[in-house]
Amino acid sequence: MGRQYRNLLAWQKADALLMKIYETTRQFPRDEIYGMTSQLRRAGLSVPTNIAEGMGRRTNKDKAHFLTLAEGSLNEVEYLLDVSHRLGYIKKEDYATQTNALNETARILHGLTRKLQDTPTPSLRAEAETPILAASS
Repeated sequence: MGRQYRNLLAWQKADALLMKIYETTRQFPRDEIYGMTSQLRRAGLSVPTNIAEGMGRRTNKDKAHFLTLAEGSLNEVEYLLDVSHRLGYIKKEDYATQTNALNETARILHGLTRKLQDTPTPSLRAEAETPILAASS
């Protein structure tokens, strides 16, 4: 089983964003451990996870579906970062850095999703019609 998803810039950016989220949420109030901290980490984790799962699918339609789920999770992360900033859990500079990283990730991910949606999966029919040569004894 390959790990081809690791070569995707979208996955690399999503993974880097996740690391920033974990670093930032370590400083959240302890009483948010089961609230904002947990929710933001789960949403952040969902982005690279859905990219990885999608790249393991056979058809471009299935791949694009999982990338769309990752885009939805990015929207959730964006909102949670905003709320965390308004609550004073994230400093202005850190918020700006994370928002920039999120926007870059979203731009790259959206481009990859569109590319997969616009590119049909190569037909398996051609492979099925190719005779399989028996090994000679």
